[in-house]
Amino acid sequence: MADPRAQRNAAFTLLEMMIVVAIIAIMASAALPSFRQYRQNQALRAAVRTGATLFTRARTLAMAENRTHIVLFNVGPGTDNCGNPIVDPASGNPVPVLVIDDGPAGAGNCCIDAGEEADLMPAAPASSNVSWGVALAGVPAPLDPGGAATWNTVGSSFATPAGVAARGVMFRADGIPVTYTGACALGSTGSGGGAIYVTNGQRDYAVVLSPIGAVSVEAFEPTAAVWGN
Repeated sequence: MADPRAQRNAAFTLLEMMIVVAIIAIMASAALPSFRQYRQNQALRAAVRTGATLFTRARTLAMAENRTHIVLFNVGPGTDNCGNPIVDPASGNPVPVLVIDDGPAGAGNCCIDAGEEADLMPAAPASSNVSWGVALAGVPAPLDPGGAATWNTVGSSFATPAGVAARGVMFRADGIPVTYTGACALGSTGSGGGAIYVTNGQRDYAVVLSPIGAVSVEAFEPTAAVWGN
């Protein structure tokens, strides 16, 4: 005959187990949003690092190869001056940033031609919520020398010689960034200073390019409402 005390103990143990499982489920559901936000912030930081790396790489290639290199941003219409889409040449899928080798000084057309692609920024997963522009910052990054007023909407403060939002910036063979017109007329020395802005709705970042080609990253601190390195 079964011991009634053993049955009561077994029932009590089962009840305890059910309570533990319920507590774990509640804790897991509470932690899920935080984990999701952590993953999104990681994806945003990865995109920012890649953007900064591509500016540096384009400048390095321009000086090492004595050829102009252009960093194109997939903002606004998402095309270069000639209407070519900014895509991964291997897959044909849109990419946020594309670096092209535009040839020797004076020989380029400021447009994507077959075989000119030098490097690119892979598109972030849709779940990461990474997009151009800002969600929190009310002012541009302090070090941003760009002149376009679209920094917070389009996500780029780079301006053409005419003062409108630029689709890209060129590094001359001496490593100095300049902007250019739709007809590929180059701006003055150092006119290529500016920044690109990305956000995931919770964090804002700016990848800043100085007029002489130095690259820095600034993050917006929502608590203090200021930009910082």
